[in-house]
Amino acid sequence: MCEKLLSQIQIAGAGAGKTYSLAEKILIRYNKKENDKIIYAISFTNYAKKNIESRVIELNNGQVPDDICIETVHSFLLNEIVFPFSKYYFGAAFSKATSMKLSDEIKLKNYQLSRMNEMGVIHNEQVFNKAKQMIVCGKGETKAKKRKKEMIIEYLCASIDAIFLDEAQDLNSDALCLFGRLAESIYSYIVGDPKQAIKYPKDFRMFIEQASVNDLKFHMLPANTVTRRIPERHLRISNLFCPVNEQQTTISNVKGNLYYIYSTDENFSKLYERYYSCNALIYIRQESNTFTTKDFKNGFSLEESVREKLLEKIDSRYDYDAFLRAIEKYFIKMTLKKGAKGAIQSFTKNFDMTLEKTEYARLINDLEVDNSEKKIEVKSIDKIKGLENELCMFILDNAMLEYLFKKKTETNKEMMRLYVGLTRSKSDLIFVIDKLSLKKFNDKQIEKGFKDLNIPYITTKYI
Repeated sequence: MCEKLLSQIQIAGAGAGKTYSLAEKILIRYNKKENDKIIYAISFTNYAKKNIESRVIELNNGQVPDDICIETVHSFLLNEIVFPFSKYYFGAAFSKATSMKLSDEIKLKNYQLSRMNEMGVIHNEQVFNKAKQMIVCGKGETKAKKRKKEMIIEYLCASIDAIFLDEAQDLNSDALCLFGRLAESIYSYIVGDPKQAIKYPKDFRMFIEQASVNDLKFHMLPANTVTRRIPERHLRISNLFCPVNEQQTTISNVKGNLYYIYSTDENFSKLYERYYSCNALIYIRQESNTFTTKDFKNGFSLEESVREKLLEKIDSRYDYDAFLRAIEKYFIKMTLKKGAKGAIQSFTKNFDMTLEKTEYARLINDLEVDNSEKKIEVKSIDKIKGLENELCMFILDNAMLEYLFKKKTETNKEMMRLYVGLTRSKSDLIFVIDKLSLKKFNDKQIEKGFKDLNIPYITTKYI
């Protein structure tokens, strides 16, 4: 096995510059390195990956050294563990990965996964668990299985100098367990913010708690509680939803503004148009009767059963994802040109395919745009996590108001969404009460809630 090193974990709050500072730590490691092994910088999203890459290029004379590899977590696990060692460990090789939409019906979903696996295709939903099976020892495993895991880790140790893992709060318990195991043998620096763990609200916090009592594996660094961009006025609110030891201070000199407005107010449309034209971040927990998070041009996807029929018509060596994306773009283009019925007719003719009545009906429903019901376009909180802007507009529904006004205090996904929504703005943050969706709050309760938070109703002067 490779040399045992004490890995590190750090909590860094919103706006702490964790993605950029990661690049500095990577280059420090690189400049001290005396071997030809690879340093991996791993992030959950492509957006964070690009940020790390840009920072490395900026700090290193315009280039990324050959010994530094910047990847998303899925790419790392696929390229370094699953693809190279699946044949050795499972007896059957995975050679491709797909993110195609799976059925919500458990039996059909399991059938889809089984069918893909038989063809050597692994779904992205399986990557964390499959990779963990190949690395982490479980109870009752045979000596042969354990030896295979040891051999895989030995190989990884021979080629990897260090792992720098960003956005760790977005990983589930399987992935965290896997990286925890690698950290026993490969120096790892793991950074994340458990307060932004929307996907798996408890997993990273539990990982931190377990690591804090295992001082033979990890050194827990002091939490980074200094934010570079969030105004003091905003922190006064967001810190209400932080553990005491993770509450933030700011070095931003921006005063910042906080206001609230109702979606039914006559001035709201004017304010929305101004923010929209400035490319502000405008977001909501989930779409409602007034607001939509859907974008027809980018959001259309084929029904699962139609995808299955398509996959039967292409060679197994073909790139499934690229093929399906091309077909979905084709549908959008043809719908805009010929209408939904014309697009479906062209599709079935070209692919010699017969659709069931239910499949046809669902396609018509998905493709037809009802212009009589225009909703206001916004993004979901899940989509804007990691982004920032001078101007932000946070649409509040019942769930968000309950947490904002402390009617509910459970630490769960909704609490995380609220924290994310509160910490995107570098200057002005407008709360918009989605009036038509409210069931539990009247105007007096809302006015009192914002008064207690010292957030005023928006002034005409600001609009």
